[in-house]
Amino acid sequence: MLEDISSIKIKGGIFETEIDLPIFEKEKPNNPEQNFSLIYGKNGSGKSTISRGFRKITGAEELQIESMELLDADGSTIVVSEEEKNNIYVFNEEFIEDNIKIDDDGLSAIVVMGAVKDVDDKIKKIQPTYEKSLSEAQAQQEVLNKYVDIGNVLCPEYFIYEMQKVLKGDNSWASRDARIHEKKTNSQVRRDTYTQFVGLHPTKSRDELIVDYDATMKKLEAAKSGSKRIETAVPTLKTFEDKENDIVNLLKEKIEKPVLSEREKSLFHILQDNNGNQRLTNIKTYFAGPQKTTCPFCFQDVDEKYADDLVQSIEKILSKKVEEHQGKLLKARLSIFEVNLMAFNEFSPEKVKECETKIEVLNSSIEQINELINQKIENVYEPILNEGFCLKNKYDECVTSLEELEKARKDFNEKATDTKPLIKELTNANNGIAYYDLKELYEKYQKQLAEKKIEEEKTEKLNQTAKGLSKQIEVLEQEKKNARIAMKAINDDLAYIFFSKTRLRIDYDHDKYVLYSHERLVEPGNVSVGERNAIGLCYFFNRIMENKDEEEVFNSRYLLVIDDPVSSFDMENRIGILSYLKYKLGQYLKGNDKSKFLLFTHDMQTFYDMRHFVLELLISKYSVSENKANKYVRDWELKNKSVDKIDVQKRNEYTALLGTVFDYAVEIDTQYSVSIGNVMRKVMEAFGTFVYKKGMSQLSTDESIMENLSKEDQAYYENLMYRLVLNTGSHMEEKVKTIDDMNFFDYISDADKQRTARDVICFLYKINPLHVKAHLQDKENAIEIIEAWCKAISV
Repeated sequence: MLEDISSIKIKGGIFETEIDLPIFEKEKPNNPEQNFSLIYGKNGSGKSTISRGFRKITGAEELQIESMELLDADGSTIVVSEEEKNNIYVFNEEFIEDNIKIDDDGLSAIVVMGAVKDVDDKIKKIQPTYEKSLSEAQAQQEVLNKYVDIGNVLCPEYFIYEMQKVLKGDNSWASRDARIHEKKTNSQVRRDTYTQFVGLHPTKSRDELIVDYDATMKKLEAAKSGSKRIETAVPTLKTFEDKENDIVNLLKEKIEKPVLSEREKSLFHILQDNNGNQRLTNIKTYFAGPQKTTCPFCFQDVDEKYADDLVQSIEKILSKKVEEHQGKLLKARLSIFEVNLMAFNEFSPEKVKECETKIEVLNSSIEQINELINQKIENVYEPILNEGFCLKNKYDECVTSLEELEKARKDFNEKATDTKPLIKELTNANNGIAYYDLKELYEKYQKQLAEKKIEEEKTEKLNQTAKGLSKQIEVLEQEKKNARIAMKAINDDLAYIFFSKTRLRIDYDHDKYVLYSHERLVEPGNVSVGERNAIGLCYFFNRIMENKDEEEVFNSRYLLVIDDPVSSFDMENRIGILSYLKYKLGQYLKGNDKSKFLLFTHDMQTFYDMRHFVLELLISKYSVSENKANKYVRDWELKNKSVDKIDVQKRNEYTALLGTVFDYAVEIDTQYSVSIGNVMRKVMEAFGTFVYKKGMSQLSTDESIMENLSKEDQAYYENLMYRLVLNTGSHMEEKVKTIDDMNFFDYISDADKQRTARDVICFLYKINPLHVKAHLQDKENAIEIIEAWCKAISV
């Protein structure tokens, strides 16, 4: 636990070997825990090393510190939890360097603070890589631009445009397609029309497809004109009356022969000859007429009786029954079927031949039947036996064949009228031709498309890298916005330190904190170290409050390590800084009495000032006497890589200040170069007030005091006092932003300051040697050294 800290074990920096340093050590077991530890040490004594050790405890990277441990009163190592690490805060030069940066931005001072500075550092680290990546991405984009410029042969779109040109125009796919579909203008060629053809795999060459196209186009044009159609229907056979059985029966019918005389038998033989029936009929008709007296065949005279007998004999042979039978036979005669099928040879000569053959077979049977009928008519008395001719079947076969021929005609006409198959055939041929026309261009298109993809991938990769870095910067920039501190709180704290709302304040502008002094932008070169440190200290205490509830922030247990809050350059602000420090530490002590505070300083005056306000805080917190309050604080001096207790009862502030002047007079210490003027004035004021009840300016004018000096020394020290007192206000108004210690000592050399320090020590020694000996008794050979200085002044 942090409240158990008694000492530290540290190695690194000025501490070459591991060493234990007590910082919160108890004097007695029953003494209360110390809240405060004050450590005085000159620059180089190890204060900063110890503060960096505490930073290492928090997890900060401190390469100089090899090891750092916190020890309890028993010397056991304290394991610091992550929560406790988050409650250890260190204010030192590293904190200021890490968190406060004065940047040059035109004529105004830009303050980069804390997390914002961390982010700025990260951005500056990423920025060169980002700019390089962006440059590479832009260069690659220029390469890629060639692949997207349709006018460039590297661009795939260039070849799409070329393929469009090939498909357009006369004697092209578009013109042929328009001809196929009877369009008035060429068919439209879109950007993606080429995709219809490039995937085809024609089995014929381009020349063969051209021939096919021309031939099929002729067929299409003929089909469209209708010249091939056969409008005449295939003729049908007249209705067939099936009388075959009746005819067969007539032919089989037997007519009985009459009893005949010799002459009648001769006539009957005529009947049996070819056309005998007609001959007999002709004879009968002749001899029944008026010319019957003369024979037309022998030209002999025939008497009337003979003629009448002859007619009767013929009628006997050609009886009524015979006439009826012959009449039936005549009616039974059949007509043949005549059709002309020549017009149909155009589309189906095979069908025509089939029909004609079957009709011939039918007609042949009909002729055969008619011949038999004729035979029976000529000789009705002779039956003709026949089983039949299957005329109905043969007729039906003819009808069927003619119907099939008619259907073939209709099919032919339909095909001649339906142009779809021809259009499809033409389209396929035209598309195949287009395939060959585009083949080379499409291959170039694919090649450039592959190259473009490679360049796109390169561009995308570089862009992603640049975008990634840009995103990192964007995120960091957002972090800067999120890290904006409470300016009002810091400005209130600065007003507390300088006791003025306008002396120094910050404002937020364009992601940075702009510094104003007396409501005027501060030029970067005019921001003093003291002002920077004051901003740093204010930021330090406000940083602790980040992301915490303001009402509860002070209730936590803290370990606050503060190294040199008042630097050599802050002497004019020391009262304000010390007052501010007391105010802030009081808040944390009041909130939780388990909190601990470790304060370092290189300045003895600041040491006593801090101890004074610490006692006030402890007296107020615990409602105890000053003597009791001393038990809550430890006073140390860090020197020779160890810490020794300071007896504050014996070592008062005045002694410390006089020792500081003496040390500076012996050897110039640049850390006091700015503040030594004020220290000398304080020593002289204190000496005059407590010894003679005189002010510093009166020491060189009081006769009772100066009578101990020679006239030469009197004149010399009167001038010295004037120089120490000199402190006008006019130059302060003019230099308020540039000077750190407001006295004329800022404008003289360190050697002159050292000579003045020797003069002050010699002056005090000459008028009161015992006084000087008493306060510098710890300084080795102090009197011999002072006397040597006095002798040099007299000379």
